[in-house]
Amino acid sequence: MALSKRPDPAIVPAESAPGADPAKGHADRGEIVGQPIAEYVQWVVLAVTACADVAVFYQILSGFVLTHLPDWLVWLAVAGFTTCSLLLAHFAGRLFRDARVGYGTPEHGLIYVLAGTWLLLGLAAFTVRLVVAEGGAGATAATALGNQSQTVASAVLFLVLYVGSGMVSGIGAYLSRNPLRNRYRKAQRNQRYAQKRLHRSQAPYERAVSVLQLHIRNRQREADNYAAAQTLRVAYVEEMKAYTGILISGHLQDPSATTGVTSPRR
Repeated sequence: MALSKRPDPAIVPAESAPGADPAKGHADRGEIVGQPIAEYVQWVVLAVTACADVAVFYQILSGFVLTHLPDWLVWLAVAGFTTCSLLLAHFAGRLFRDARVGYGTPEHGLIYVLAGTWLLLGLAAFTVRLVVAEGGAGATAATALGNQSQTVASAVLFLVLYVGSGMVSGIGAYLSRNPLRNRYRKAQRNQRYAQKRLHRSQAPYERAVSVLQLHIRNRQREADNYAAAQTLRVAYVEEMKAYTGILISGHLQDPSATTGVTSPRR
């Protein structure tokens, strides 16, 4: 009894998967074949937003937390924080998209872990920006209120920027996520590369085929010449055998004397 093979989720249409939304599936022809401009715009917006995150993270880490470290270590920490926050939101949106259309195995727990870690990172940075900066605010009572308001406003502004950059990364990944489209584009690139190789090798191949056919015709002509020459020699040998038999029979005056004198052609 043959065992039924489980279909690969990468090739099963999203509409046939349990819980899939037919209007938002990966297998939609328009989603696979199209070249969405929004995908490229999303990467540009994400890059600009990431620059803003870098500036804010650098202000927090260099001014309040990592003041005793060299500047290159501060920049390294800023790059790590920015990359971590954007990737957490990106993969959360990506997995949420796959779960919505029923692609592969739903990873709801991993989505919650990614989203929770992203939120925890933002709240930690917001707390540092608010509490530590507030503790180091102006020393006089006259400027305390103004400094506190400015600190709260800058902390809230950072929180809004952090949430906005996370939404750009997560929602961008959700809207642009389509593994079937990526595979279709890869197949197109491979096809174009194969066509270029075919175009470069077409002329040498045709010349090689022509030379091969020429050699085949020459070989066949030589084989025909050899067969004709062999047939002519065999006929001459048979004629000599018959003539020899006639001469011997005439000399002995006995036709039966030449029976078996000559052997068949070997």
